[in-house]
Amino acid sequence: MKISGIITEKGQELKKHGSGLFPCAAYESRGTAMGFPWHWHEEFELSVVEEGSVEFYIGQECYCLEAGDGILINSGALHSVPSPARGESRKKDVVFSGKLVYGSFDSIFWEKYFQPFIASQRLGAYVFHSSVAWEADVVREVLLAHEALLGRAFEKEILVKKVLTDVFFQLFLHCREAMEDTAKSTRDSERIKKMLGFIHEHYRENITVAMIAKNASVCTRECLRCFRDFIHMSPIQYVISCRLNDACRMLSSGEYTITEVCEACGFENPSYFSKMFRRQTGLTPSAYRKKNL
Repeated sequence: MKISGIITEKGQELKKHGSGLFPCAAYESRGTAMGFPWHWHEEFELSVVEEGSVEFYIGQECYCLEAGDGILINSGALHSVPSPARGESRKKDVVFSGKLVYGSFDSIFWEKYFQPFIASQRLGAYVFHSSVAWEADVVREVLLAHEALLGRAFEKEILVKKVLTDVFFQLFLHCREAMEDTAKSTRDSERIKKMLGFIHEHYRENITVAMIAKNASVCTRECLRCFRDFIHMSPIQYVISCRLNDACRMLSSGEYTITEVCEACGFENPSYFSKMFRRQTGLTPSAYRKKNL
């Protein structure tokens, strides 16, 4: 466990969302706190952008959502949400287990609907646009569920389950063709998960592209191709990104000096650390720490 203490060496997020009795939780994030590295989880994730614009990277695709748009991230889909480069942005999220809707693996709901939906390589995510009537209705329903999850109404669990069921009902109506397309190989996706897991475990160390590739039993050329197609940056650029995300968290805590942060995050050259940090955040390390304390 390395990134934020909730992502395993295989890139899987294990954070518990809600409770065993009701595995569903609501979150809200804005600005630089929105950023999260590449990861995946068994839960589905519904997000609605309420202010500004937010980029969602899911598999090989990038989706840029504006205020009023929403997105469903499929169970098991590899994804990342970088911190907005500029401007104020805000989004609300509902993360939940599909079992709230389909019940169990021996139900017709799993076999007929959810299993092919999750298995479809064309449905890593689905974007709900505010300009499309039924999709705008879904966005409003998601915000209603988000509000209910944060409230204390006696019937909130029933309301949230109804909303989630309605969301999937609409998706199954409009995504039948994609659900039937389950034959595409998931080889590259599994390879990139292994490589990301290795990076999350060792990003503070002096790792090379060859080491990253070896962990997934591929050559360096194939490693570079996978990162280009899925992550849209080189393996080393991603390593640096992980180090800088770690540096942001350490600086925000106020417990470490800039030199200590530089060394702990794997940067041997302080001036290079400062240069890369400013390129990603727009601030020097000292200015970032002052702003976020």
